[in-house]
Amino acid sequence: MYHRLGVRNADDVTRKRFIENRVKNLIPGAGEVTLTSQPDWSSSETPLVAELNVSIPNWASRAGSRTIIPAAVFTAVEKHLFEHAERVHPIYIEYPYKNSRT
Repeated sequence: MYHRLGVRNADDVTRKRFIENRVKNLIPGAGEVTLTSQPDWSSSETPLVAELNVSIPNWASRAGSRTIIPAAVFTAVEKHLFEHAERVHPIYIEYPYKNSRT
């Protein structure tokens, strides 16, 4: 809804640039983003779905029959939670488990 409202009075070129820039800000480094399918901006009933081609040079590497992609491609905007070497407060991560012996 907010994306539709932000560019409701814009033309197709401005809307295309808006979507490409939003996706480009989500990926790390220098990448190319090209919109291939415009979403339906006029209908408020359907979700805002766009198809894009994203190219990030030299990010994937071959390892035999597999392709390895760094996790940074998908987590570029996340905050680094555990980056400090020393802790001031303890961290407790709840791990529910079931003892299989009982």
